[in-house]
Amino acid sequence: MDNIYHAGLSLSNLKLQMVEMAKKSNHFSLENVDEVYFNDPLDLANDKETKIMSVLQNAYNELLLKKTINSTNVSFTLPANLFYVLQIPYEPRLLYSDQVEEFRKQISIAYPFLSSSNLVVRFFTTGTNSFLKTETAVIVALERKYLVLINAFCKNNNLTLKYIDNVHLASEKALFAIHAYDTAELTMSLYIANEYFSLIFSLKGKPIYYKLVPLVKFSEVVDFLRDEIIKNDLIERLSSNLIKTAYITGDGVSQTIADKLQNEVGIKFKLFNPFESISPNAKLLSNNNYSSKFNSFSPSAGISYRLA
Repeated sequence: MDNIYHAGLSLSNLKLQMVEMAKKSNHFSLENVDEVYFNDPLDLANDKETKIMSVLQNAYNELLLKKTINSTNVSFTLPANLFYVLQIPYEPRLLYSDQVEEFRKQISIAYPFLSSSNLVVRFFTTGTNSFLKTETAVIVALERKYLVLINAFCKNNNLTLKYIDNVHLASEKALFAIHAYDTAELTMSLYIANEYFSLIFSLKGKPIYYKLVPLVKFSEVVDFLRDEIIKNDLIERLSSNLIKTAYITGDGVSQTIADKLQNEVGIKFKLFNPFESISPNAKLLSNNNYSSKFNSFSPSAGISYRLA
């Protein structure tokens, strides 16, 4: 049986991260974990596509120089603040195509400065459970220009693009990949970046609530978490003692940050290690990205695990 490879690339304003997975005789292994910082930081929301493409290509070339990438199948994660997200009641009687069009209208209402025709729209449903009495849909929209740009990059490098995802939603998939969710316990995950943070509540590894918030100073994270737990208008009966496990991830997130949040909010946060249940290539055991910086690779790991 031929080996199958899949590389997850996480693009931010500051760097390009890469995690490569392999399937060899039905055995999954972690093959590569690496990152390249940009000499000239990007502003993905405002920079011209030509600049983004040039910086991305140079970073990818540097990754290739450092270590061979076996995969021709790649997936990308992008910063969460490039996505437009809504969570609204779900009407299952509509056909899928009609549902997408309805969601485009909802996005246009919530974000009137956007042209819905320029958006790629996807959604997932939450179902109903002990916390959500009404089924909802989480709508995730991305400007089409990013899809065009990444497709062009892949074509230039003879790569096949499989998926594009939001960094936090990709990280959540990594959690699901390495942990068995066999109870109805509520799990919380927090993703912190330079300009935003986002919150996901999940049951059995499936997200039931998503919230993205701009970030100016760290104290805003504390205030937000307190409000979400005490005054959440969507999840019923929510309290801190019902949150059985809380994970934190993001670029630059440390145990110090996790401990500070615990002291302020009263919830113990675990630094998420997306590699803890995956067999690594022996060469990775001395790799600092694998052994010490694992937390920041959650998005690229999560999307690379879709090889399974």
